[in-house]
Order: sequence, then C-alpha cells, then structure tokens
Amino acid sequence: MKVAVVGAGVVGSAIAWRLAQRGAEVLLVDSGQPGEATTRASFAWANASSVEDPAYFALRERGLHELALMADELDAQWVLATGHLRWAAAEGDSAKLRSRVDSLAARGYPAQIVTARYANDLLEPHVRFPHPDHPVAHFPAEPAIDAPRLARQLTSLAVAQGATALLGRPVRGIGVSQSRITDITVGTTIHPVDAVVNAAGPHGDLVAKMIGRELSLIEEPGCVARLHCRTDPVRQAMHAPNVEIRVDGHHQVLVHSRTVDNKLGPTGYAHPSHIDELLSLAREVVPELADAELVDARVGWRPIPWDGFPSLGSATEARGYYEAVTHSGVTLCGIVGRLLADEILTGVKHPLLAPFRPNRR
Repeated sequence: MKVAVVGAGVVGSAIAWRLAQRGAEVLLVDSGQPGEATTRASFAWANASSVEDPAYFALRERGLHELALMADELDAQWVLATGHLRWAAAEGDSAKLRSRVDSLAARGYPAQIVTARYANDLLEPHVRFPHPDHPVAHFPAEPAIDAPRLARQLTSLAVAQGATALLGRPVRGIGVSQSRITDITVGTTIHPVDAVVNAAGPHGDLVAKMIGRELSLIEEPGCVARLHCRTDPVRQAMHAPNVEIRVDGHHQVLVHSRTVDNKLGPTGYAHPSHIDELLSLAREVVPELADAELVDARVGWRPIPWDGFPSLGSATEARGYYEAVTHSGVTLCGIVGRLLADEILTGVKHPLLAPFRPNRR
C-alpha cells in the first residue's frame, strides 16, 4: 500500500514510522525539515492532567503510556526529564488545583499536592515560590520532550524501514477520482498513492482544501524562547501562574507564557518587548536565569481544530484521506502513530479515536 504523510513533525513522523514498520510504501513530505516548524515552537510537555473532557483525558493518558513504550523501544535521548510542577497565585485558584489533583489521583493518575518547601528541598531548589507552605501540584510521570530530536529520529527510523522522505518540497495538490485518493503532487512530480495522511499542523486546513474539505482551525500563536545558562537551574517542567518553564537540555531552558501570547496580535509577530517580558516573567520565578543568554525565540501557530479537540482518522470527503491534526502532538504522537497506521492498513477503527473523527460535527 502506498501512503503519503504530509508533515514531518512529531505526529507525521510517528505515523510514517509505524506505517513503514508494517510494510507500507511511505512518502513523508514536508516543505521544511523534520520537527523544525510547529514542533520546535512547542512547549513539548506530555501530559493528561491539563484536560478534563473524559474522552480526551483517556486518549492523552494512553498517549503517555505509548510515549513511555516508545522511550523503552528506542534510544530515547529525547526524554529530557520526567516530572511537572504547577501552582496558582490566588487562593481560589489553588483550591481548584487541589481539587483537580484529588480527582486525578482518585483515577489512579500520578498526582499529589506538596508544599513549596518540599518542592525546593527535593525537586526544584532554584524556584521562587510565593511562600514555603504554598501548595504545589506535582505530576511525577509527565515528561519534558525534545520534540525536534524525536521528530528527526522517527523520520530516520521511517527511512531505515524503507520510507522515502521528500523534505524541503511543498505539496502542490492531491488527486481525487470517484471520491478516492489517487495521487499527490510534490513539487512538480505526481506520485500515485492509495492514501494521504494530513499531519500538516497549522497548515492542515490548506491540505484539506486540496480534496475539497473544510477543516476549520483556531488561529492561536505561541511564542517560546530558549536560554543558555551557566548551570542547570531547572530540572523538569513547571507551570507558574504567568509563565511556563522547562529544562531543554544541558545548560538550556525553554520558556513560554500565555500572558505574552495574548499580546502577539493576529499576525503573531513577537516584538522585542514581548521577548523581554517573557524573560522577565521567567526570571521572577527562577532568579538564576538573570544572566542566561537568549539563544532563540520563535512563534509557532498551534494546530487547534474548531472545537479544541484533535481531528483524527478517516474523513468522508474522499476514501483514503486521513487527518492527524492536533495541538497535543507531543503527548499523542505515539498513540496516534500506532492507531492510524492500524486503521489505514486494516480498516479497523479504534474506539479511542471515535470522539475525534474529522466529520464529527
């Protein structure tokens, strides 16, 4: 079976790898390089604790499990650290956080409330909390991921299994005849295929248009900055009230803030003042970042379908057309790769994906 996968981020590369592993003839297509677009601009923290919808929670929890299996199966140097902290500023928000942790723990999800003193003593000694007894949620099984490295490894594994990677080449069109996918045009070359997987992230709507399908995406930019530090002031991932901070490798930290994102405007342009504010917010939480050097700052557009949930699986507009467009790419790449490969090759649709089918509305 010939399958074209459009998009070499973590989701597309995982699907291409699983398909090639099972004997499909795979074309992995991207106008850039693996993991260098939205994947590189992601906070890349895998979790299920941030969602409350039961079906979405179940999918993301399975995604965490699959990610752990992948880490065991592969040389998982892309797992930067495991563990996540979250705390709130206002007393009412702290109470909601405590209630959320209690609910998660009751389901068997690894979650607990610790004091800031405990967090400083055993987890993050360089973090400035409001006071020593401040409640902090600790999620010990949620990892921080080097997503570009993961995408590169999965692409290499797919190629080693026989896939062809067409990188730096744009998709110009998708052929449909009698409501069935027939080919894909990459650059100036037409490639006959039996199926196309749209894993194009924020450009997923443009790929969908090529078969006459409307995929409505929420336009939401996000800005991240990478800092080089003299030491390793951060050990894992954390959500402070106004900023997110995580380890990003040896002597490197990644920071993100939705407070700053909300000021980017419709163009997504990050003014130097936005970067300054982002770094200032991070330094308030981790004072040792005061002398950190800015390595890179970039804006990525989150691929969020119209209702906030992923669009996963076959669509009715054309036989052989599949979508894998989701904001939760790092958390879901492993499970989506496995389940979509199975669906494409066998026709069996997994019930976990039922609530997230492209034609659900």
